[in-house]
Amino acid sequence: MEKHNSCINTKAVIDYVEERDPSLVEPLLKDLSPELAGVEDVRQFLTDPNNWVSTQVLIEIYERVKRLFNNENVVFDIGFESVAKRRLGYIQRVFLSAFRSYARAPNRHALTLKRLQNLNDKFNRNKTVQLVDLRKDGAVVHLKWFRDIPMTRDFCLMNRGVYVAHPVVWNEPPCDVEEPRCYFQGDDHCEYHV
Repeated sequence: MEKHNSCINTKAVIDYVEERDPSLVEPLLKDLSPELAGVEDVRQFLTDPNNWVSTQVLIEIYERVKRLFNNENVVFDIGFESVAKRRLGYIQRVFLSAFRSYARAPNRHALTLKRLQNLNDKFNRNKTVQLVDLRKDGAVVHLKWFRDIPMTRDFCLMNRGVYVAHPVVWNEPPCDVEEPRCYFQGDDHCEYHV
């Protein structure tokens, strides 16, 4: 089974659950996937950002966290908090500096586009990311999901949470993100107006 998702994603879910109710971590992870059957310490494996898992593992962990919190949109909250509470480490700092440096020097368009995709690849390998337009007051970003990888709307919710939260790192209020197009609602890609 191909592994398209860094365990940075699973760590964000585990941290969120553990902060709210540590007793829910066990039901979140118990018998999660045959893919993890040979792993001695599943929690440790899934919180190590150097490890990768299949999309099926992430789909299951998202389904479980939604059931545990009885909230269909909890994955958005997890994405938001992973940035707002600075849980993504150095990758987040580089990601955010890419936006900031582009805003100060619009002629760096090609470099920033390259950075966005390279940084996306540190989190997952399930889509391409294109910065379509960047202005002083916002940006348009396209997420083009790979059709041969099974995914759910939760992947979009996680990304939206990350994009909404990114100004919080600079002690600014969260930004507005509108999504006029969504791959998971029949469009050919997700389009974020940030």
